[in-house]
Amino acid sequence: MKLHVKLVERKEDPVGGVATLRFSVESPVEGALSIEVPLGLARRLSEGYEGEALLVEEKPTTSEGDLLMNTVVYRSDENSLRASAYGLLVILELKGRMADLANFSRGAEVYFLLRDIVSASP
Repeated sequence: MKLHVKLVERKEDPVGGVATLRFSVESPVEGALSIEVPLGLARRLSEGYEGEALLVEEKPTTSEGDLLMNTVVYRSDENSLRASAYGLLVILELKGRMADLANFSRGAEVYFLLRDIVSASP
C-alpha cells in the first residue's frame, strides 16, 4: 500500500531517547500517520519532508536516505493500523476506508518505508 505523506510535527523526548513524527496523509485517502524513531535518527531527517510511505508484507528495495522499519501488527481494520517496531510505534488513522489495511492481520510482519527522508549528514 502506497501513501503520500507530509511531515507536520516532530516532538522529541530526550529522556526516553525517541522522537514522535506526525505526518498528514494526503492520498489515496486523507488521514494521519505517527511514528516513533530513535532521537539520533530523528535529528537526521529532512525538514519539511513530503513523499512516499509504503506498508508492505515483503521487504522492499531501499536506497540511501530511506527509512525502513520491520513492524509487527497488533491491530488493523479498514481505517487504521497499529504496529510496533521493537517497541517503537507506527500508528496510521485514515478518515476513509482502505480495504488493504484490513488484510494485515494481528501478528503479521509488515515493512514500513519512508522514501528519501534521511539526510546524508548527521
